[in-house]
Amino acid sequence: MAGIDKIYGTQAQYDEFRAWVRKAKPEFLNYFYSRPLSPTEKVPLTNFPMWVDVWLYNNCPLKWVQTEIQYQYNGAPKVWRVELGDNPCIISIQNSIFTHDARLDVSGDFSTLEELLAYAQKVCDILNASDLT
Repeated sequence: MAGIDKIYGTQAQYDEFRAWVRKAKPEFLNYFYSRPLSPTEKVPLTNFPMWVDVWLYNNCPLKWVQTEIQYQYNGAPKVWRVELGDNPCIISIQNSIFTHDARLDVSGDFSTLEELLAYAQKVCDILNASDLT
């Protein structure tokens, strides 16, 4: 079973994925493990934070990467976030419990973390009370 934040693959998939990441988002290279020694065995290739999984799911053209992420999250990862100026703050990434992508982007002025968390709780309460299917 796949671990959350880990993408499994073969040596060839590692090379393909790493080459794409090097061009698309080189800052993600720090999350790669060393190159696998076995050319055919599926092993963990990466250990990404959840927000990277979400970005990859939405942007990586390699279908096998999307399939691995769907396996991790039991479907497409779901994201709720609050926009704080130019810096998004992801509130929650959850396994697939809805039949479509429940994504919410809102803006707010929060002077403390407590204000942000209180607002995030209200947003999540509204989402949980809504019929999102």
